[in-house]
Amino acid sequence: MPSEIKIRELKPEELAERYELSRLAFGGPAEPPPSALEVRADRVRYGAFDGRGRLLGTASEVVHHRWWDGSARPAVDVGGVAVAPEARGRGVARALLAHLLAEARGRDAGLSFLYPTVSALYRSAGWAMVGARRSIDIPTALLADARSRAPLSLRQGAPADLAGLGALRSAVAQLRNGILAAAEGTAASDSFPEGIDGVSIATDDGGDAGFIAWGRGPGYHEDAVLTVAEIMARTTEAATSLVALLSSWRSVAPTVRFIAVPSGLLSHVLPLEVAREHRTSRFMGRVVDLASLVRSRRWPAAVSGGCTIEVEDRLASWNHGRFELAVEGGRGELTPTTRAPQITVAVNGLALLACGSATPEMLAEAGLASLDNPAAVPLLRQVMVSPPVELLDYF
Repeated sequence: MPSEIKIRELKPEELAERYELSRLAFGGPAEPPPSALEVRADRVRYGAFDGRGRLLGTASEVVHHRWWDGSARPAVDVGGVAVAPEARGRGVARALLAHLLAEARGRDAGLSFLYPTVSALYRSAGWAMVGARRSIDIPTALLADARSRAPLSLRQGAPADLAGLGALRSAVAQLRNGILAAAEGTAASDSFPEGIDGVSIATDDGGDAGFIAWGRGPGYHEDAVLTVAEIMARTTEAATSLVALLSSWRSVAPTVRFIAVPSGLLSHVLPLEVAREHRTSRFMGRVVDLASLVRSRRWPAAVSGGCTIEVEDRLASWNHGRFELAVEGGRGELTPTTRAPQITVAVNGLALLACGSATPEMLAEAGLASLDNPAAVPLLRQVMVSPPVELLDYF
């Protein structure tokens, strides 16, 4: 970190200045919206200051839990990185990222994600492109087939139901990696969030089996869109019944827009072959603390063995060096070692492995790893057993 840059958490009275810096970077109204000036429990905003106390840059920690390997694990994601025009190219953003990584490690986060505006900056700081959040458009008329196959009854949900559907969210999310833990960001309320006009819930003998949160939008002509802000289903019957409900708008809303769809059951119900991409937001991931990630992940119980890894991580010194990876009985441990490495991996490569985006051989092909001993590859391949990361939220 450049010696003249000091980083600290911003005070409430400094949030307006932070917003102005962000506005200059990303655009926006001259008057800050109320949310920009709110102190939030799930946001920690930092500022980088020069020796005279001038704000040079800002970044935010987004603090929450994400499902990973069947457990709700701490996650500290990165948002709102902005640097004053005159301070760019002086290492301000890199200093902010290093500070956020240290704070994330203190919160026991194993991984961190962000949506990049300049991928080269984050790639140089150890992040790698690991996935994409897609919103898609499907012609409403093509959902009509589900109406003849919809077996479950539906009930109208109230605003308070959004917070009460945590068990259903968990049932869907815990089988995947990256989805926010149940009910986070959705507090009980007397009104729906902006953009949501209703919640429809499918029920079976086991209770709530699926739901959609939808917004009608304006108009009823060829450009009218019904937006599905969230959809979850734990059975094929629930997914089919919810899609059938959406088809009932076909005469007044020719398009259904799905903001984000979890993998699995819905892909077998929706006619994805006719879907048009509305927007794609690619996201990057990074290993915050490799030792914590190894300890917390669910390793296959039948896997037993070890290998020596050398990690190159110049921004998070605790990840840098040689380590012995030992796996036995479904548990893993990472300890420092002086033994010669069997594989050398850049921290970007670790993110690709952990997020199910690449194999060790693919990393070697990309120049992100050196496979000094092929005997270590099978154990590292076990990282790929977990599902690929899915982010359904935008931050």
